[in-house]
Amino acid sequence: MSKVKTISANGQLLAKLEMVPEIEEYHINLFLAYASQRLPHSTLQLLLKRVDHVEATGGIDYHPIPFDGFRDHLGFSESDLYEDLLREVRDRSLTNSLRARSWFSRLFREISMNYSQASLSILQEWVSPGDTTRIKAVAYLLEHASQDFILSNEDFIVNLLEHAYAAGHECFQAITSIIEKIAFHETRMGIAGQPFPQDVALRDKAAAIRERYSIGSPPYQFYDRLTKLAESEIHDKQMLDEMLWD
Repeated sequence: MSKVKTISANGQLLAKLEMVPEIEEYHINLFLAYASQRLPHSTLQLLLKRVDHVEATGGIDYHPIPFDGFRDHLGFSESDLYEDLLREVRDRSLTNSLRARSWFSRLFREISMNYSQASLSILQEWVSPGDTTRIKAVAYLLEHASQDFILSNEDFIVNLLEHAYAAGHECFQAITSIIEKIAFHETRMGIAGQPFPQDVALRDKAAAIRERYSIGSPPYQFYDRLTKLAESEIHDKQMLDEMLWD
């Protein structure tokens, strides 16, 4: 089959996937990983249309992308248009719908290869003085990041916090609330009688970051609160374990 015919056939397959209720099946994942390298714009348009379909119908029995992510990494990062593709998802994420917002966050996580430095640069373009709407949109796109992301990207998080603080109390509270949820949304697993390792790591690393900033500054306020929330989680688990094992 010629290259033109192959591209055409792949494009037709992408179109057929728009209304498929779920695309978690192994061979669909494999095809999308392949298509995202060779037809990156068309593949992204498919995924965006699937998110739009959730918005239009309520998404009953319809998942636009795999809930836990694609088994095979999407190949958008290999495209010369990668930054433009990231910007398209970012720009399309400006929506008031909680349902669509959550799926845009998952989609951004997937095409950004779990928040690559290139993707953070794209998000940074929206962190500007006084632009409350875009600052919040950046935080929402991080909703499905990991606890480790919050602790490993200090410069990015601090810059986001400082701009949110400058934008006003409401914006700062909204941003800190979103990031706190990221830090604690992961499932905790551990040994009876011992604190969860994630809470210990969060307490210790957040406390270390806190000490690099002046008392009362936006970063200090945030990492101090993270430290205390982690300490509270550790205490609560200790009390629960004592109740269960006494």
